[in-house]
Amino acid sequence: MQNAEPLENLADQFARFPGIGRKGAVRMAYEVMSMSNEQAMELAKAIENAKVKLHRCRLCQDYTANEVCSICASPKRDRSVICVVESPRDVKAIERTHEFNGLYHVLHGILKRTEYSAGNARAHGCPLRTELATFQRFHRHLQYVCHHLRPYATFRNTSG
Repeated sequence: MQNAEPLENLADQFARFPGIGRKGAVRMAYEVMSMSNEQAMELAKAIENAKVKLHRCRLCQDYTANEVCSICASPKRDRSVICVVESPRDVKAIERTHEFNGLYHVLHGILKRTEYSAGNARAHGCPLRTELATFQRFHRHLQYVCHHLRPYATFRNTSG
């Protein structure tokens, strides 16, 4: 892309997404350029709205526009079971199955097996045990913790 610095910058931004290589990022940049101004502004506004209006649920750390997400707020959920997952995408994947009716705790990162088993795992700078203890304070009937974590993964802190 000669002499098209804004287009190059747009492709660079798309290339920052996991799983998007340079070729895909360039295709996405050209796709944005082929949109009408209205469509492109809708896309930009959707990104801005998500970043401004969404934050982490104070209980499970999933993304929500409210203080507590709809899953944690639901009286229909089994509060005796918590599933620890790596990312909000995992919550969505499990919820699509309609098989799990408990609560979640989202780590927003991947843990090394040794860090987790040694009890030294950290997600967003907080020890996992402390996070689960805090979660248990809000949900006093917690009896089971299940883990939906990829084996042998390396730590990836996604904060910031």
